[in-house]
Amino acid sequence: MGDYVKIHLAGSPRPVVTLGRLKHMADRLRDHGFQRIHRSYLINLARVDAKQKSRVRIGEDWLPVGETYAAALHKVWED
Repeated sequence: MGDYVKIHLAGSPRPVVTLGRLKHMADRLRDHGFQRIHRSYLINLARVDAKQKSRVRIGEDWLPVGETYAAALHKVWED
């Protein structure tokens, strides 16, 4: 989607689309429990229902964990 970010909110049937870059959003939300897991995904760690080495489940959706982000994600879970 280029410079647009799609935000999925709990309890909302449709995502919110906003102009901006995922990197900037990740920088702003890092101290609030959010973690980048893939070039296309930023997640709220409190919403993770299951985790595996290369993917996480939030609700019914399995999201991929990119190789670039895997080490940082696993470090967060170890702390």
